[in-house]
Amino acid sequence: MVLRFLIIGADHFFGGDSFPTSVQEELKLAFQLYWADLSASTSRLRTSLERVLDEEGIPRHVKDNKGKEKRCSLFQRIDIFEQTKKDADIAESMNALRVVGNLGTHGDAVTADDYFDLLDVYEDALAEIYDKKTEALKAKKAGLIALGKK
Repeated sequence: MVLRFLIIGADHFFGGDSFPTSVQEELKLAFQLYWADLSASTSRLRTSLERVLDEEGIPRHVKDNKGKEKRCSLFQRIDIFEQTKKDADIAESMNALRVVGNLGTHGDAVTADDYFDLLDVYEDALAEIYDKKTEALKAKKAGLIALGKK
């Protein structure tokens, strides 16, 4: 028996305890695929974004002008997220993932550098959504500044 390749998950990159299970599962699959198929891994990251939008209550379908239900593209769902959550920065991060995820989905080349840049951007967006990173840092800063006023 010859070992052809070893798949090592890279899920230690994200501290996803606060992430919904559906998002964690897709991220785990993405990381498991990294060594075997970078494009497939990137595509799975894109799927994890769909799960984030599901968890945030962003609809998969909307009614058109005739009242007929129509499937939303990921671009449309991100736009709805931006409008309802009022967060252009996170929406921009989501669009970056959408673009690179589309490259992976359609078999175009995704470089390891692009992939890791994408992870940086996506991790930051997830930290904002699920850990309220900026809000938490502001509270810490205020606490530190208050130390000087004692």
